[in-house]
Amino acid sequence: MLELQPVVVRDVRIPFISMVILMVKWALAAIPALFLLILVGTAASGLVAGLFLRMLPTGTGIVSPLPRRSVVDQASCERDCKDSGGAADCYAACERLYGHTP
Repeated sequence: MLELQPVVVRDVRIPFISMVILMVKWALAAIPALFLLILVGTAASGLVAGLFLRMLPTGTGIVSPLPRRSVVDQASCERDCKDSGGAADCYAACERLYGHTP
């Protein structure tokens, strides 16, 4: 029957050129592995950020900021309020958007 014997490696002799070739191969193999790690890290951080952003209350300005209104929008809001006969809710909407009533 075969008897197992412990082995201890005391020295490895490898030519310098073979060591350089091995290290170049390791470096080239690390490039796709790095891209894969970046892809996994980006997906994980996007998932975590998405989960935390869902927990924020709406209307904070972070999740759904109100778009800036232009002067044309302000003028059309004022015109619409005057055309509607001066409805109070129209004036309230203009007040919210532009800070003043028409």
